Amino acid sequence: MPLVSAKTMFRAIFSIGFLQIVSIAIGAVRTKVFAVLLGPSGFGVLATIDQLVLSVSQFCNLSLPDTAVKFLSRGHSISEEQFQKSYAGFIKALISLGLLATLILLIYLPPNLARIDPQLGKYRAPVSIALLGIPATMLLVFLVHVLAARQRAIASVLLTTISAAVFALFGMVGCFLAGISGVYLAVVPASSVFVTGIVIYARAKMGLRLHVPSRGNERGIKINREIIETAVANYIAVGCYSGFLLLARYLSITNLSEEAAGLLQAGLAIALSIGAVLGPTNMLYLAPYLNRVMPVETKVQSVDKFLPQLILLYCLGALPVLLFPELTLRILFSGRFIDAIGILRVLLVWQCLFQVAGIYQQLLIGLDDVKAFCLITSAGYAGAATLCIWLVGRLGLNGIAIAFAVSALFITCIAAIRLRLKYNYSLPRSLYLFGLFAVITFIATIALANWTRELTLVGLASRLVFTVLAVTGAWLVLPKTLRVELFDSVTAKIRPILGRKSPSPR
Repeated sequence: MPLVSAKTMFRAIFSIGFLQIVSIAIGAVRTKVFAVLLGPSGFGVLATIDQLVLSVSQFCNLSLPDTAVKFLSRGHSISEEQFQKSYAGFIKALISLGLLATLILLIYLPPNLARIDPQLGKYRAPVSIALLGIPATMLLVFLVHVLAARQRAIASVLLTTISAAVFALFGMVGCFLAGISGVYLAVVPASSVFVTGIVIYARAKMGLRLHVPSRGNERGIKINREIIETAVANYIAVGCYSGFLLLARYLSITNLSEEAAGLLQAGLAIALSIGAVLGPTNMLYLAPYLNRVMPVETKVQSVDKFLPQLILLYCLGALPVLLFPELTLRILFSGRFIDAIGILRVLLVWQCLFQVAGIYQQLLIGLDDVKAFCLITSAGYAGAATLCIWLVGRLGLNGIAIAFAVSALFITCIAAIRLRLKYNYSLPRSLYLFGLFAVITFIATIALANWTRELTLVGLASRLVFTVLAVTGAWLVLPKTLRVELFDSVTAKIRPILGRKSPSPR
């Protein structure tokens, strides 16, 4: 398979990023409504329940949606028949797991919720309703990955955007009518109907059936063994990440307060939203490509082209928030969330490192080094969880935010060392320059915030000058070949527009 050009990558990243911006705008409206209607305490409870359901979904799906990306992509690069067999096997397994997990959790979790967390014990009803959405949650993630594996990354992100709009609409209506319980009373049925419709659409338009006759052979046995190994590695890695997120929210609401949980959610929501603009390009564009049948050198070169573009766009997206953190919190939430400014800055750093770590993790998976991927990821989050428990009593929310950043830094560095030692892969020089540039920019934005207020004449003027300097610097640290390709791509699109002559008057 030929190496994808930087121009093609940038076009895909830009298209996916645009759709993600739409999704984030939808999420911002949803978040704003919830923050105003529920306040920091209610918003913190809602975020904790959401994370609880998301975490148990990830624990119960045995990481099959993430594992499916590797084997669906491989199957699609071999033949359509192989792809359809993989699809049928994965979706049947996920439906069974989703229904079984829901039944077990409904029997066990609500009666024991007060013992697990006294704060959440008051919310047995919404937790019970939310658990009913686990099968739909599992299947939606899988269906998004199915489209990505078919080399339809933009369509997969479009599906995510449409689902976000549907769930946000029903959630806001439910919140307005019946508070926290109303959110889940509205969203759970809507998500179930929506996902069922997508499965029917996939059967009618793409011929993806729930059952495809299989033929036993040696290759199938080998692939099944690989599926188990990859699923276990993904399961442990995703479980550690999800468990760390749940632990952070648990510590904030139990050791600190419900309001602290709301502030943490505000910081995470903004950082994750910026990351979400570009994150899907890794999972839905780069990961399927890296798992297709191709030489190792091609995979490595693809990462070298992809990484600088992703970091550049992330830095440009995070810069306005770093320059206007107070304004961002007021617009997206309310003035009662201003105390989240400190952790917001640290979480933005975490998300940048998280994006880089995600790329190297996907490269390890694409190189079939799933054991190293699992060990590095689990060690990173296990260490971060320990650090989080140790720091929360000393630094409060700042300690939790620092633990997030340390986890991503550890995974990035150890994954890079592994790639260097086993595959002789050296980090691009541009990455070191970006790292130095990002540190200087981060320190400068904090200093600027201390010297000037955001919405004053001096503050706005100084931030405008700083933005010009930062964008220029970010462009200059890009590799020269990449700058040339991107510049040619932009000028190629602008030239026909400028070359058009307006109709001459008659």
